Amino acid sequence: MKIQRIDSYVDNRFEEVVLKQHGAFLIDDTYPCQFFICDMGSAIIDCHDECNIGEIIDAFRFYAKHIRSFTLKTADY
Repeated sequence: MKIQRIDSYVDNRFEEVVLKQHGAFLIDDTYPCQFFICDMGSAIIDCHDECNIGEIIDAFRFYAKHIRSFTLKTADY
C-alpha cells in the first residue's frame, strides 16, 4: 500500500480545514484519507480503508506524534 501525504493547501479531494492541518493523505494514488484534528491529542479519520487503518495512522503519526486518540468517522461507502 502506498500512503502519500498531501502538502498542498488546494486540493478538491479534501476539505480545506484538513489541508490547513496537514491531515490529508492519498492511499494508493486513488483514495483520499482525511484526519480532522479535534484538539491537542485526538483526530477523526475519514478513510475508505479500515482494514489497513493501523498503517495509515502510523503514517499520520510520523508527522503528528502528539495525536494519540483516533475515531473513525461513520461514512456512506
